[in-house]
Amino acid sequence: MKKIMSIINYILSSSAENNIINFIDIDDTLFKTDTKVKVVDEDGNVKKKLSSEEFNEYQLKPGESYDFTEFSDSDIFYQTAKPIKNVLNKINNILNNVKNNKIIFLTARTDMNDKDKFLSVFKKYGIPVDNKNIIYIERAGNLMTDAPTAKKIIIEKYINNNNYNKVRLIDDSDNNLAEFIKLGDKYPDIKFEAIKVTKNGEMKILK
Repeated sequence: MKKIMSIINYILSSSAENNIINFIDIDDTLFKTDTKVKVVDEDGNVKKKLSSEEFNEYQLKPGESYDFTEFSDSDIFYQTAKPIKNVLNKINNILNNVKNNKIIFLTARTDMNDKDKFLSVFKKYGIPVDNKNIIYIERAGNLMTDAPTAKKIIIEKYINNNNYNKVRLIDDSDNNLAEFIKLGDKYPDIKFEAIKVTKNGEMKILK
């Protein structure tokens, strides 16, 4: 009898979490690329180039600004993008249960200069980006604000317009994940899961 009850409880707990949305960052989360953020002075001279990881920690000095033009260059993405294995495996696991899952690739990039070339990289690794019922790409960079705020705005849009039991964010940025975790206080009836992708490609659930 106890065994039967434990099985029933497992089924009930599983069925309660039957509408899940997964937000997954792209740069340094799903793919490693050679794309750089340029730091330029007031005359437009490039002072240095930053990886996504370096950009997350960099503080602009007086007279400096960012140039994100490489992040709209589909050629650089196409030629250099290499998947992070653990995240790609996670996506494949999600796709095997698409009945209960939706994937939103949530990037800080703006629109790319060649959409088809950009999407072809996802298709190369078996990610069906043409099926918008399962997968969609949101470009937080188009909102013209800082990445953590822009991503939070987009995540809330989906939460408010749908009935999700669980919301998951997979990202390499501590700032993005911290803003996401704060949303859990605003939506206490929804389970929030924050997963950080480390420098060596490991995935760690944040508490």
